[in-house]
Amino acid sequence: SVTGTSTLSLNTWYHLVGTYAYNSGAGEGTISIFVNGSLDNSVTDSYGSLTQNTEELRIGTRLTGVASQFTNGIIEEVRVWDTLLGETAIRNNMTQKLVGNEANLVGYWRFDDNSGTTLDDLTSYNNDGTLTNMGVTPTNWITSSAPLGDVSTYAYHTDWTGESLNLVDSDGDDATVESVTGTPDGIH
Repeated sequence: SVTGTSTLSLNTWYHLVGTYAYNSGAGEGTISIFVNGSLDNSVTDSYGSLTQNTEELRIGTRLTGVASQFTNGIIEEVRVWDTLLGETAIRNNMTQKLVGNEANLVGYWRFDDNSGTTLDDLTSYNNDGTLTNMGVTPTNWITSSAPLGDVSTYAYHTDWTGESLNLVDSDGDDATVESVTGTPDGIH
């Protein structure tokens, strides 16, 4: 396993990605964690290649399902890809809602069903999930404030002097960042 190095703050949305790259020639694999579109940490070891298994995919809990191991927070937009995503692909999709038919997308749960205990998989694989232990009654969904839109526009720099960023989407929800204070890791 790999542990991130970023300090996460309460009441703040984060975009988290985990990737696994197996190099059969070297007989090793690399697990990486990306936080808000930037590589946070990675570990390379003699992991085997990923294989299909019959275990359930669990979102927001460890496989053991012990109550103390459930996520204490809000989850929005979970995606599973059957290809390795690089930093650019992660950034291009991270603040954008998908359709569900994107190449190599094999699982997509938006968490915006708004009622019931079924979580729809929007891919053609139709791996719908069952919601349990949500912390609220399943009919009392929370409307998230996650920053998701129609496109993902981003900028990453080390020197933000004079930087501007035009945020444009197909619905006319345009914005421009004309000045940046401090040294953020990135702007989306």
